[in-house]
Amino acid sequence: MIPKLIWQTYKTKKPPEELSIFIKSWIEKNPEYEWYYMDDTKCEQFIKEHFSQQFYDMYQSLPYGVMKSDAWRIAIIYIYGGIYTDLDTECIVPIDDWIKNYDLIVSYEPATENGIVNFTFAACPKHPALLECLNQLVVRYNDENYLDKKFKTGTPIQNFGQNAFAIGISNYIQSNPNDEGVRMYSIE
Repeated sequence: MIPKLIWQTYKTKKPPEELSIFIKSWIEKNPEYEWYYMDDTKCEQFIKEHFSQQFYDMYQSLPYGVMKSDAWRIAIIYIYGGIYTDLDTECIVPIDDWIKNYDLIVSYEPATENGIVNFTFAACPKHPALLECLNQLVVRYNDENYLDKKFKTGTPIQNFGQNAFAIGISNYIQSNPNDEGVRMYSIE
């Protein structure tokens, strides 16, 4: 079961004021959910406390904040479960209306390369699909070309976090085609 937790992050101690309308949409439409916000310092501390030294070292060496955010969002949901959503997303429908009895929910956007996107997703703690995503981050990081600008699609940043997430989820779905606890929602 997916816990009633909403996770969001930004680099500063307080989120940007111009995004408060989006944040409020998640809080107000879901009063039974606990809302958590972590800045860069808290994200780093979380990774250090919950993951191996090797993973922490990788996290520390990532050159862009968005890359760290991509790693943290998977990590926080893997450990605690709940819903991760970017600060600039709006909650249109209360979470309980779409979360149902699933243990993994991912967003699907047909306009992207493989459709799976990481700006809003939910899972129960320790979901194996998220472990696969975390492993994909390490695989990409250890590839000598992980910041190579000659990727076929996307940018080096996307090819690290977003695509590692999409590949991890895809690998899990392909390996577990009968898992009825997985739901994809189209973003259109």
